[in-house]
Amino acid sequence: MTIWNLTPHNVDFHTSENFVNLEETRPGVFVADSVCGEPILTLESSGVARIGMSSVNKAPEHSIPVEQTVYGAPEGIPDAVKSGDTIIVSLPFASMAKGLFPTLKVRYPAGVVRSRANGSVVLGAMKLGTTSD
Repeated sequence: MTIWNLTPHNVDFHTSENFVNLEETRPGVFVADSVCGEPILTLESSGVARIGMSSVNKAPEHSIPVEQTVYGAPEGIPDAVKSGDTIIVSLPFASMAKGLFPTLKVRYPAGVVRSRANGSVVLGAMKLGTTSD
């Protein structure tokens, strides 16, 4: 069984002890000053899974154009992914694809810790999340 990171970024998994001044600012939202020590596991990106989408123009509202997003089928699952493998995807992908891959473990990075100084910088994740039972 193989773990496939189908997010556009490498993902580092750390224990909570590796994060300096770790704080949960609201449920499930974590910040820290930095990360130290080696990760439990680093998963390099092996492709990018996306939900297909298209747009449909709708009637304007208050003179503002309106566009409807229509979601389609999942895209970007490599042919080499086999039954029993784990795919790491974004939370939106995992939510939209719930039940579509019964032979795969669909997971997403959870307990994501961002830099306190720059919230756009992800320091790592502490666990895997699932939308399945």
